[in-house]
Amino acid sequence: MIKVGRFYREKIIEFLKKEAESSGAFLFVNFKGINSNQLNILRRDLKEKEGRLVITKNSLLQRAFPDWREELGKILTSETGVVYIYSDEVGVIKTLFRFRKENENLEIKAGFLKDKFIEKEDLEELSKLPSREVILGLTLNCIASPLIGLVNSLQGIILKLVWAVEEIRKKKESVAQS
Repeated sequence: MIKVGRFYREKIIEFLKKEAESSGAFLFVNFKGINSNQLNILRRDLKEKEGRLVITKNSLLQRAFPDWREELGKILTSETGVVYIYSDEVGVIKTLFRFRKENENLEIKAGFLKDKFIEKEDLEELSKLPSREVILGLTLNCIASPLIGLVNSLQGIILKLVWAVEEIRKKKESVAQS
């Protein structure tokens, strides 16, 4: 028979692994010195960007991710939370860095993006990128701009043809009336 504590730890490890698999990326943050109200605000902000903050023991994190034991050994030095990112990686990273400006106690340590280890400095660079919506808008604008120019050019040619035909009709009417 399994003891309750062991069963509980195994369920947490299973949960951490499942969340890592279902998310595109996850980051590690140090939340020491941040009160529960501030953490709730951070959780709400992350939820809006499709992220999730999970706080657990460092030993359980190491057991949940045995493949990354070396990288985690450097990161898991004090109170650590995991931020799972489900869709907009840049949006969640921006939210974390914006929250860090308001609460200097939050330390963004490192993370994994598509199974690649990302250092804190690289995350800071990612936070400076425009959001996904802005990038999609710019891309759409780049694609649509030449098409709009082509449509306007073709429309101009058709309008000139219509004007020419209209002028010819007016001349024929004036010749027929004279």
